[in-house]
Amino acid sequence: MRGQALVELAVAMPILLIIALGVVGAGRAIYARVAIDAAAREGARAVATAPDPCDASVGVSRARETAGAYGLDLSRLQAQVGGGCGRGSLRSVQVTYTVPLQDLVFVPFLRLPGELTMSANATHMVEQYRSR
Repeated sequence: MRGQALVELAVAMPILLIIALGVVGAGRAIYARVAIDAAAREGARAVATAPDPCDASVGVSRARETAGAYGLDLSRLQAQVGGGCGRGSLRSVQVTYTVPLQDLVFVPFLRLPGELTMSANATHMVEQYRSR
């Protein structure tokens, strides 16, 4: 009976550790998703309110700037601007980010193969009554 608690701890600890690492990995994936949602939203807003809404580089640069502020690796980020550029038309920005699964867990000896691709899309209307 003396070593029973130690044996129970030895059995339960790996299970608890795997659960904790899964929670951390899921949290990091959710954080990346929130970041690309914000990047798409900011990019669409920037291109819709720009002095020249036909200039797609404004939305792409704003989306990349926002993603960088969240700490995402910009080499894995792609942003595309679509839609019309006249007054009252809709401008959309689609952001795609690839997360290697090995980045989701902090443990150096646990390397998960593969990657997770996330994308977000945001649309804003170009203001009709804005003077240019």
